[in-house]
Amino acid sequence: MFIKEFRIKNFRNFDDAGVLLKFHQGVNAIVGENNAGKSAIISAIRIAVSIIQYKKDIYFTKSDFHLDAKGVLANEAQFDIYLADVPKYLIEIWKPGTNEGEFHIRFFLTKNEAGKERIKYSVWGGEAEGNQLSADTLEAINLVYLGALRDAENEMRPNRNSKIANLLGALAATPELKEDLVNELVKANNALLQKEPISKIREIINRNLVSIEHDVLHQQIDIGFIDPKFDSIAASLRTWILPRWSFVDKTSKYFTRIKERCSTHKDLVDEDAEGIFLDVKKYSEIFREIDEEEKLYLKEISKFSFDLFQNGLGYNNLLFISTVLGDMSLTNEEILLNLLLAEEPEAHLHPQLQSLIYQFFKEQIEKSSKLQIIFTTHSPTLTSQLKIDTVNILCNHNHRTQCFSLVDSKLNILEKNYLEKYLDVTKSQMLFSRGVLLVEGISEAILIPVFAKILNRDLTTYAVEIVNVDGTAFSPFVHVLCNATAVGTIIKCSIVTDDDRCTNKSDQNIYISLDYDYDCDNTVLDDICDKLCKGEKSDRCKKVIVLSEQNGVDINTAYKTLEYELASKEKNIEMILNAIKLLHPTSGARLEELVKKDEKLIYKTIRIWLFMRSRSYDKAQFAQILSKEIEDHKDSFIIPDYIKKAIYAVTREED
Repeated sequence: MFIKEFRIKNFRNFDDAGVLLKFHQGVNAIVGENNAGKSAIISAIRIAVSIIQYKKDIYFTKSDFHLDAKGVLANEAQFDIYLADVPKYLIEIWKPGTNEGEFHIRFFLTKNEAGKERIKYSVWGGEAEGNQLSADTLEAINLVYLGALRDAENEMRPNRNSKIANLLGALAATPELKEDLVNELVKANNALLQKEPISKIREIINRNLVSIEHDVLHQQIDIGFIDPKFDSIAASLRTWILPRWSFVDKTSKYFTRIKERCSTHKDLVDEDAEGIFLDVKKYSEIFREIDEEEKLYLKEISKFSFDLFQNGLGYNNLLFISTVLGDMSLTNEEILLNLLLAEEPEAHLHPQLQSLIYQFFKEQIEKSSKLQIIFTTHSPTLTSQLKIDTVNILCNHNHRTQCFSLVDSKLNILEKNYLEKYLDVTKSQMLFSRGVLLVEGISEAILIPVFAKILNRDLTTYAVEIVNVDGTAFSPFVHVLCNATAVGTIIKCSIVTDDDRCTNKSDQNIYISLDYDYDCDNTVLDDICDKLCKGEKSDRCKKVIVLSEQNGVDINTAYKTLEYELASKEKNIEMILNAIKLLHPTSGARLEELVKKDEKLIYKTIRIWLFMRSRSYDKAQFAQILSKEIEDHKDSFIIPDYIKKAIYAVTREED
């Protein structure tokens, strides 16, 4: 069983229209910028499940009702939970003739005769309100919550409700197992209490008591270590961090023996001037024939450990998650859904470990069909690894907080496969942005942020992400931002592309030969100029325009190319030539000489474009150098109009 859909109405920043989240069996993510409502969704799920379980670790309060822009507080809120793979015996929620089920929770604000406000709620299964839930349904879901501000060190500290104690409780599930542990503790206690130093303590204290009260009160004490009860055992469990490497001193009689053994396993040792560092765990696993004396030695040198507070926050986070998932895997048979809600599981983890935690989630899902994980994240690293259909995006759309499930995107199967393969960390950042600029090449990706700053539209300030589609693959990125439940794109989007006129070889009347270079004569320049005037946008560009029109995406095209547009402004030419000369001192100087002799601006523009066309391999370097030139002379540089329009399109205020 798993949560298929979850609808929220009039809860916190979600209004009466509500939001609908769609989940899959397995790992699911909720993404979006800060304050978009990700934590509110997790809280809503926690409230819903805790109510049906009667676990009051989180409450619905008056402040949870939605407050609209006019200051009007809603007096009702509702959660609708839709489940899949529901067994028939959960009759109150099961939908006849299907494998689906549903239950609902409605909160409402009331006043008594004295005017005192109270929050009441109604819970029902199926479509008809009033259909009460049975114990079977109430006990079918086990929820575990990992908060964003979780304190792994504190959660793992010895106490009755620690995660280690919970794990022991799940493992020792029967009275017989619990009794066995208690009996072992009693034996250990009794054995230690017979030791002379401890028995002496009891004797001394009791003797002093008699001396003080002269046997009037008849008080006696006994000495023990731990209350011989199962709960006491569970509460006393604690964790230590064992070091991977243990030091073997050169003076040890085992040094030579260990070093010789490891000559064929170099990964087990690290050399040191005074000995070697040994991976004891792996060493013991490989060389099982070692005698008992050596085993004792290895145990002795590896016994050193340190407390959790001495460990890094990231690794403590991993330890905590490992323990929680271990506990969830051992729940009883009555549990049909183990639901893990995690806020920012990537907390304190570097990117490589973030990838590993996601792989770990997937592995746990494969081991248990009952496990469903829903997490919020700000991590592009995690997001880049997700299946497209498992992502829900929260964003402000048309003045409302809305949720868009990417399962409802316009992506076809080929586009999904493309994105899941090529949606890297950089590109996945667009899912957290307020605006997206889709550009076809590295030059645009480098230069446009510089242009935006000159226009006082810093892309970082406006939370705009530039996505370089590496050529012409605009369609997958447009379609992932287009949703069946939205008008236009879910995030403001603009395409920046070249029109690439005169590139069709089949039309020799307008085709500009690749044989032409910057040092051609005026006759060739006139021919190119004529063809450019006659030429139309390329077929590729026309397809991108149709794509944008069909999906309500803003598009801005360069006349020919970015380099052509930049060079078409007289004031820009000197900066462009300076950048070229740094890359190509000899040919750049020759280009400058020819450009200075040209009387027409169009000639200058075409020469520079021809030069860059034949040297496209260093576009990135050119853009980097030119960006510095522009920053140094920003007051005189002229930004092409089509780029201005694109920047303004994604940085405008909400309509």
